[in-house]
Amino acid sequence: MKQQLIATTAAVICLFVLYFGGRTHPNQATSKEKAVAISSEPVSSEVLLNDAKIAIKAADKASIEVLEKQLASTQGNEKREVLKKISSEWNKLGNFAAGGVYAQQIAELTPSDTSWAIAGTTYAIGFKKMKDETVREFCTKRAIKAFEAAISLNPSVSDSKINLALCYVEGAGAQPMKGIKMLTALADKEPNNVGLFLTLGQMAITTGQHEKAIGRFEHIIQIDPKNEEAYCLIAQEYETINKMAEAKNAYAKCAELTKNQNLKKQATDIVKNLK
Repeated sequence: MKQQLIATTAAVICLFVLYFGGRTHPNQATSKEKAVAISSEPVSSEVLLNDAKIAIKAADKASIEVLEKQLASTQGNEKREVLKKISSEWNKLGNFAAGGVYAQQIAELTPSDTSWAIAGTTYAIGFKKMKDETVREFCTKRAIKAFEAAISLNPSVSDSKINLALCYVEGAGAQPMKGIKMLTALADKEPNNVGLFLTLGQMAITTGQHEKAIGRFEHIIQIDPKNEEAYCLIAQEYETINKMAEAKNAYAKCAELTKNQNLKKQATDIVKNLK
C-alpha cells in the first residue's frame, strides 16, 4: 500500500490571503472594468444572499446585518473596508459565494487586477466548497468573469491566467480540455513558471498520468533545486510507479528541505521504511 505523506499543494488559488490584508490600487475607469457584467446566471446575487442568511445562526445573521447598515451610510475607502469585513464574515462562515459577492463589490468600487483577482479567488473557493450545484454554477461563472477582468487590467500576471484555466478544469459545467489547453499554452510561453508546472503536475496526478507528473516535477527541480513541494510530490509519484530507490532519495530531499516538522517526520519515517 502506498504510504501517506502530508502533501503540500501548489499555490493554485494564491491571492485569497490578500483579501485580509492586501491593498488594491485603483485604475482609471475603462470599459475593461465592465468585463464582469453577469448574464444568464442560475441565481441572482440577491436571492443567493437571502438564502445564505436563512441558513446561518441568528447571531451570525445579526452581525452581518449590523455591517450592512454601516455599509449603507459609508462612502469611498470606508465603504471598501466595510465590504471587506462583510466578505470576510461570510468566508469565515464557509459561504464563499456570498463572500465573493462582496469581494466583487470591492473590485467594482476600486478596480484593479488585484481586487478582481481576489474576487475571482473567493468565487473559485466557492465552487470548490459549496455543495449546491446552482450556487457552484453561479460561482464558476463569476470567477471566470472576475479573472478575465483581472487579466484585462494586467495581462502580465500569470496567476490569474492559471486560475482562469482552473475554473474551466474544476468549476461547475467543467470544460477540462479548454482549461488544459490554456495551461499548456501558457507553459510554452513561461517555461520557468514554477507555480504553473506544479499545477500541471498535480493535474497529471489526478488523471493518473504518473510519468507525465514526474516529468513536470523534474522540470521544476531543474529550475529550482530547493523546491520542497516538487521533491515531496515526485517522491510519491516514484513510489506509485514502484521506483523505490528514486522515491527514497526524493523523500530524503523532501525531509531535508521542508520546514514543516510534521512533514519532515513523515518523510523521514517513509525513508526508513521503504524497501
